[in-house]
Amino acid sequence: MRAARASSTTGGGAYLPVLEAFGRLLREPGADRVARVLETHAPTWLVQLPWLDHREDRESLRRQLVGVTKERMLREMAEALEALSAAVPVLLVLEISTGATTRRSICWR
Repeated sequence: MRAARASSTTGGGAYLPVLEAFGRLLREPGADRVARVLETHAPTWLVQLPWLDHREDRESLRRQLVGVTKERMLREMAEALEALSAAVPVLLVLEISTGATTRRSICWR
């Protein structure tokens, strides 16, 4: 099983916990597979992790993705999670704190 936990405050942006969770997955055994899945299924997320993307055409990809919608990013992440969990179950625990309250989302695939 691949598992990652991430947390964020409201000031960090809606996608920050997902990026943090994938950053953790990319530092564990099996990171090569996670990176390939992001490259294939979620390029808009890949450019958010510049330390990971070593491709020569990085700037070209960044220009192509200007103006990408939130809906596309969500579809890409859904496809990436589907592909990643095809071989091994994936568990993401995402916590978002908004002052006095904390919301916890658990994604199990």
